[in-house]
Amino acid sequence: QFGATKARNYCYLADDYMRINDLSKASEYLLLAESEIKSMRNNNSRRSDLQAWYFRAESEYFLYKSIYLMKVGKWDESLSASKLSIERVKDTLGVINLFKDEKRIQAAKNTAAEVMRNIVNQQLQMGQLISAEWSLRDAFKLAKANGLNENHMFSFDLLSADLFNGKGQFQTSMDYIGRAQNLHINQGYVKSNRRWMRSKSLELTALSGLDQWDKAFKVLQESNEDTKGTLFE
Repeated sequence: QFGATKARNYCYLADDYMRINDLSKASEYLLLAESEIKSMRNNNSRRSDLQAWYFRAESEYFLYKSIYLMKVGKWDESLSASKLSIERVKDTLGVINLFKDEKRIQAAKNTAAEVMRNIVNQQLQMGQLISAEWSLRDAFKLAKANGLNENHMFSFDLLSADLFNGKGQFQTSMDYIGRAQNLHINQGYVKSNRRWMRSKSLELTALSGLDQWDKAFKVLQESNEDTKGTLFE
């Protein structure tokens, strides 16, 4: 989808470079993405689905820009970008049926979940626990109103666990961790992947906070068995 696809691909390349800490190259690709988005914004032509593609592309641009700004220490600007990304997600969800097929609709919902996850994660990193809690509530409300599925809820459950660990409410955190792990298993995912190990890391934090050291040690042993012979070993 033309400029939208180019902009989003530039964003993904920027993300790849951020993962290897090449922030200069990441900045270059974000500027290219911004240029494509400006061209779309100034384009007076309209297709039935162009508006939806534009909103999605801009939401992803602000998402990755916010991550970049966080990495270079511009935290306030990063949060501002995250909030713009949330607004564009709301715009996308408002016209989501303009997409041509169910696959693209689900992909747009995946983007929405990632954008909502990002702002909560940033607020947690900044120690803004109250703001993070409100953002998480808003995320659950928006997800429910727009038919996001259980797979999206996994990330929100882990964010809830992280939030409650930060507030010292370790048993509440364990409840969210248990729900996320059950969802993971029931959906047939393997245990040797990043999201399962994230849940185990949060579980160790919660159990340590509860002074349940025997259980924490058992979780550590089970994690070692689950990842034996994999990249997570």
